[in-house]
Amino acid sequence: MTDSSRARCNPTLMAQQLRDGSLSLTDAIYSDQVPAHVLHHFACDCAERSLMNMRALKGKSWRKRFIRVLQRQKEAEFLLWGALRTKRQWIEGEIDEQELEEVTFRLKATINKHGWNVRGDAAVATSCAMMKESRDAAWCTAWYAVGVTVWFGTDQDERVWQRCHLATLLDELAHKQHQLLALLSLHKDQVDGTLTTQKELLEGWLFSDFR
Repeated sequence: MTDSSRARCNPTLMAQQLRDGSLSLTDAIYSDQVPAHVLHHFACDCAERSLMNMRALKGKSWRKRFIRVLQRQKEAEFLLWGALRTKRQWIEGEIDEQELEEVTFRLKATINKHGWNVRGDAAVATSCAMMKESRDAAWCTAWYAVGVTVWFGTDQDERVWQRCHLATLLDELAHKQHQLLALLSLHKDQVDGTLTTQKELLEGWLFSDFR
């Protein structure tokens, strides 16, 4: 990934503030305190949720024509889901940046080719989730994902879900941090002893008289 967190994150506090509404989603995303990988996963989750919400629109009579057109373009729909899988692989370091860019290019080309038929908010949200800059990916994806739920009249509920979901991801981050600290504390004596031995061996090798 191309960016990282720029300040020490207090995930537990941020999660609490997101849930009680004292911290907005935008302020949290652009606080420079949420690690990049958390924001990238959040973007993918929002995009996937928007795609699922779009599927739910199949029962809405005023959207049936749009859905029928979308159903005839299965390749485009599969590409949206496949793109998000690729993005998650990139987040985890399983693929390189070039492969991510190739998939992103194909996705944008497909959206441009089919025009409005696949340029609904869910498709745009997915395209936003492919961004490499974590804060922009998270914010733009969340924005367009809410656009899908406007058709249900539940856009405010969606924004609440987004804040709570980011809070959940931060809770998971805090849990992992606590686990790591506990593990390091458990093996502190062993690690310190190993480091001391390695330091002595290295100093002996560097500063010995080889004559």
